[in-house]
Amino acid sequence: MDRATLNQVGTIKVVGVDALSESHGREFMPHPLAHNRSSPFANLDEYTAYATEVVDRVMHGDLGGFKQWFDTYVNADLRVECTVDTPDARRERIVAHRSDQFGFLAAQQIDDDVVDIYTLSPYELGAAITAFSPLTKPGEHSKVIIPELLGRPERDTEDEDDAVSVRRRVDLPDGTLVPRTEVAMFGRVQSRWQPARDHGFDRTKNAVVWVRIRDDGDYIYAPGFAHLTPMSARGLTERIDELIAEDVAAIRQSRGLS
Repeated sequence: MDRATLNQVGTIKVVGVDALSESHGREFMPHPLAHNRSSPFANLDEYTAYATEVVDRVMHGDLGGFKQWFDTYVNADLRVECTVDTPDARRERIVAHRSDQFGFLAAQQIDDDVVDIYTLSPYELGAAITAFSPLTKPGEHSKVIIPELLGRPERDTEDEDDAVSVRRRVDLPDGTLVPRTEVAMFGRVQSRWQPARDHGFDRTKNAVVWVRIRDDGDYIYAPGFAHLTPMSARGLTERIDELIAEDVAAIRQSRGLS
């Protein structure tokens, strides 16, 4: 698989990302970045002083490397958002974006409220998301069905409820039946080009969903979410690139270029 070439800009605290978002008049930080820990500040005045200092350092001082990242995010042509959930572990949160000839990726560290920022080619977002996803090996069965998740698996809420709801019920297709209790990992990725209305995935848009089956391997949902097939790293990248291509086509159409 072709691997994305990333160059690290630096590391910024999640609360610093929050401050940058507020300074740009935004109601929430880039999805899916989020606070994992309680506020380190004793009161609002303490936070305000910190936020003012961080924004000043980004705009005029030693944190200037993050200015281009956030400015291009605000004006991004498209964004690729990814979460990965594993039992008894914090959610992995990744967001990449492209803006003209610039590409960036932000990966939140699982065990701390800090975000690593990287530059990369704007045409390697799919490969970069794959590189940051904790994959193992393709599963051993050619076709898998998880009965409890038939239809389109969705998160009930973005951050507090890890339950997966079912949009619709369908008859069981042929394949190897695997109970939901054997799902050891749940990943989702979505490409978006229109402004976000809230801090969450857009349930009206296509998404790529994959799982890891315990003592087996990685599987990816086929379009329609009726069954899963074995997934390789290359296969995940290709599916993410398809999502990006859909958005590129939509952007061109919106600009009267197609």
